[in-house]
Amino acid sequence: MPKPKEDWSVALMDTGIDSKTQKRLFLAKNAIKTDRFMLTYGDGVADINISELVRRHEYLRQKHGVLGTITLHSPRSKFGIVGTDGDLAREFIEKPHQDKFVNIGFMLFEKEVFDHIDDSDVMLETSMIPRLAKEGRIGFYHHQGFWGYMDTYGDYLHLNELWNRERPWKIWQD
Repeated sequence: MPKPKEDWSVALMDTGIDSKTQKRLFLAKNAIKTDRFMLTYGDGVADINISELVRRHEYLRQKHGVLGTITLHSPRSKFGIVGTDGDLAREFIEKPHQDKFVNIGFMLFEKEVFDHIDDSDVMLETSMIPRLAKEGRIGFYHHQGFWGYMDTYGDYLHLNELWNRERPWKIWQD
C-alpha cells in the first residue's frame, strides 16, 4: 500500500545567528505561501496531535477571531514543594505538576499576524504575543502528553537517552 501524500512543507532559513524571534518571523514572511502556518522554536520535542491543534485553532478562530494558537503544557516542578506553618514543615509534595501553564513553542498562526509585527529585533514572547493576547487574539491548545525541551547540556543528554530508550515523541511511522 503506498504512503499517503503529505500536504505540508518545511522551510529552513538563515535569519542570522543573533536575530530574535520576531525578526526571524518577519524575515520568513515572503517564504510563507499559505494563509495559515505553523511555527516552532526548534528546541523542544512533543507528541502533539497536529490535527487536534488545527481543529482547536479553527474553533477558536471561528468563535473568537484569534490570529494564533499557542500550545501550553503544565510541567512538573523540578523541585519538591514544602508547605510550612510557623517554624514547622507541614507538607512535602515531590515534584508536583505546576498550576500555571507554559508556552512550549508549538504555534499556529494566520498569515494576517504579519500585520502586527515589523522587523524589530525583539522576542515574539515579549512583543506580539502578549499584545495580541491582551486583545483576545491568541488562543491555546492544552497539550497533556509528552514534552521535552533542550535548554541545557543536561537536557540534551536526557533527550538523547530517551531517544535511545523509548522515543516518547516519535509518533510517525517509518
